[in-house]
Amino acid sequence: MEGWSVLSGDLLHFFAHGVPGMSAAHRDCIALPVWSFLHRLPPEPAFEQLFQEVAQRCGTCYYPLELKAILSLLDFFRGRFGDFSILSLQKMLLPYAYFLPMGTYRRYSERQLQVRMTDSFSDLFPTYRLLGQEYLLPDGGRVDLLAMEGDRAVLFELKLGNADPTPQSGRC
Repeated sequence: MEGWSVLSGDLLHFFAHGVPGMSAAHRDCIALPVWSFLHRLPPEPAFEQLFQEVAQRCGTCYYPLELKAILSLLDFFRGRFGDFSILSLQKMLLPYAYFLPMGTYRRYSERQLQVRMTDSFSDLFPTYRLLGQEYLLPDGGRVDLLAMEGDRAVLFELKLGNADPTPQSGRC
């Protein structure tokens, strides 16, 4: 994970431009929690303070890109705390950036799961190209996500908990 960054440069660039393809509204939605994360830390934070801020973000953020920005932000602290310490914090936060923590699905809606998937789609499925969300099928049905892998269509029907996607995806 070292060297990987969603920030595409420094923080000022991220706050001004976001990442390629990101709307200004989405950028502002992500920049505010990142700014808040920085603002809550003292100018020269102790590792324990940084750890507490990261731990607070675990399970409380709904937007994966927000968590990925904070993951990237942690790279700026490598010189102060070392690779091992920062990598440990990133590994602690990483599952929350991509997956709903086990047993917490009741706190989320399927829409929030869909946002989480689309924000992380290229990381999770690097060989797929996302074509659409809430995609309408010719028979009038709908799938949550439609992607392509080469010339093969891939349908994603997202469900929380033990819900069965078969009734919706079975018509495809």
